[in-house]
Parts: sequence; structure tokens; C-alpha cells
Amino acid sequence: MIAVGRGFAEAERPVLAGFLWDAFEAKFRRVLRDREAAAAVLGSGLRPQGVLTARRDGVAVGVALLKDRTGLTPVRASLRSFVSAYGPVSGTLRAGLLGVLDEAIPPGVLAIDAVAVASAARGNGVGTLLLALAEKVARTRGHGTLMLEVVTDNTGARRLYERLGFSVVSTTRAGPVVRRAFGITGYHRMHKAV
Repeated sequence: MIAVGRGFAEAERPVLAGFLWDAFEAKFRRVLRDREAAAAVLGSGLRPQGVLTARRDGVAVGVALLKDRTGLTPVRASLRSFVSAYGPVSGTLRAGLLGVLDEAIPPGVLAIDAVAVASAARGNGVGTLLLALAEKVARTRGHGTLMLEVVTDNTGARRLYERLGFSVVSTTRAGPVVRRAFGITGYHRMHKAV
């Protein structure tokens, strides 16, 4: 049985960071390069209040990251963690490049920053359960909209989100820094009323 809940156990921190790397490696590989260093930075920055965790028989199998403009933040990786993992010059540069992806969240919106499911658990409804809990969190925090972004070439994820009631509200072509650093040509912003 799969159960979903808010937060995570401290021992799950590296596991969840690994799920995020595995799910978004293509996007982050150019900037973060090394799985071990990236997992260390992501793991050290995870903040329980912005994290939803799915578990099967008590073992983590999925994660979703949530944020809003009222302070709910899933990851707050420090410059110190980047410098520790990559060195002073490279760490500072990598932290700055990741900052380019951070966008302001509109009022009344809960953003789903990421959903990542262990490869062995995919196709079992883990992502759907995480998104359902995100919807409940949005309502309890007084938000009327769930928002997420999906890269334009990730048609499988877009179809899943559409099946779950999300619709594309805009499509944005990525700027030159994002295209070069992350290999993203564009993304769809999707909303769901809650």
C-alpha cells in the first residue's frame, strides 16, 4: 500500500534527493554534473514543510516539492553547500545558474516545483497520489490554484497532468541562458482550480 504525507524522516533526505536527480538529470546535468554532489546539495537544502513524500510499506518511493509566496519553500540550498560540493568558484556559478529558474509565485497559487517517483514505483499511481495531496495542501493554505511547469518536450508528463485536471495556460520559450545551461527549449505553465 502507498501512503503519502507531508515532510520526511531525516534518513530519507538522501533518498529523496536521489529521486529528484534521477527524474531531472537531463535538465540539471549540465549545471550540477555529478549525481553525488548534486544529491548532497539538494539533500542538504530540503525543507520538510515544502516536501510531500510517498511511501510503500514505509519506504520512500516518491517526492513532490511545493512552494508558494507566503514562505512555503521545498529547497533552500545554501551557497555554502554549493561551495562545499563544487569549490568556491564553480559552486558560486552553479548556485547562480540555478537561481535563474526560480520564479515568483502569484498570490493564491500553490506551485508544484517537482514530482519525482522511484523508477521501480512508476506506473503505480504514486505521482497521482502526491498531486492529490498537493491539492489538499493548496486548499488548507487558502489557495485556489495549483500550478506546475512542464518542459515542452515532456509530452507524457503533460498528458498525465491534463488527465488530472490541469490545463496549459501559457507556453514560454526559454531564454538563451536557460537553453544553454539546462537544455530546455521551452515550458508549459499549467493550472488546476482547487
